[in-house]
Amino acid sequence: DEPLDWFGFSDGLALLLQVYGGRILRIKGLLDVAGDPLPRVLQCVQHSVYPSSSLPAWPDSAPCDDRRSRLVFIVRDLPRDEVISILGSFTGQVPSVGA
Repeated sequence: DEPLDWFGFSDGLALLLQVYGGRILRIKGLLDVAGDPLPRVLQCVQHSVYPSSSLPAWPDSAPCDDRRSRLVFIVRDLPRDEVISILGSFTGQVPSVGA
């Protein structure tokens, strides 16, 4: 819910991909990064992280107008708790989890 520390998040993501990259089919998301007024787009496929890019502005309609970070994981046999634990330990935040 709070802006992410980019370096902490990146380190957590790198560990997640190193350990579980074979089980991660895709990660995509829109991130609120501390110190950056623009939303950052993230895309990963298995062990690969594509260069992030910024959108010119935050969307002005729901659901992304609240400027919260959102990530979508498409995985195979990867417990949700593992993802939460790893990313949370590097960001200092416990992610809210949707369905």
